[in-house]
Amino acid sequence: MTAEWNRRHVLAASGALACGSVMGAAVSPPTRASATPDQGTAAWEPVPAADLESLSPDLFADDELTLPYFLAHLHTVANAVVEEGPLRGFIDIHVWRGSAEQFPDHARVMENTLSFAYFWATDRPWNLHHHSPALQNRLRASLEYLIGLQDDNGMYPFDGGSDFGGDYKSLSYAN
Repeated sequence: MTAEWNRRHVLAASGALACGSVMGAAVSPPTRASATPDQGTAAWEPVPAADLESLSPDLFADDELTLPYFLAHLHTVANAVVEEGPLRGFIDIHVWRGSAEQFPDHARVMENTLSFAYFWATDRPWNLHHHSPALQNRLRASLEYLIGLQDDNGMYPFDGGSDFGGDYKSLSYAN
């Protein structure tokens, strides 16, 4: 690895390749400061709410019986993804953290990106979000935002990161 490449560059490139393969297009992960909305997109279509009353429990496998709760709430969290500006991709909603922990440089706030990926990729009769363009926009933006949170060593901020006087160690043990 040359001096120009560090762990963050490798992780960003890997994330871009993974995002491109999942999303069907190559992307370059921007930093938060340079993030811009997709060209030609004035506003994303909202992620629709699931109509659980129309779904039979028989559609769910035994290991999926906990998913209706998450399916019912996915649209609320997904529609809270910031569409434009330097915080594009940030999940701007209080889910289980209080106001003191809900800030843009707190990587743990972005954990629901995994939920977006799960529902976007899962092909099941109960999942109206499978390959949904509305969810895809939010998944792509939140992945780009999450990659942009990494510092030069590839670590994610926690407890506010360096901008808020916090630390990185809680999310960095795998480094």
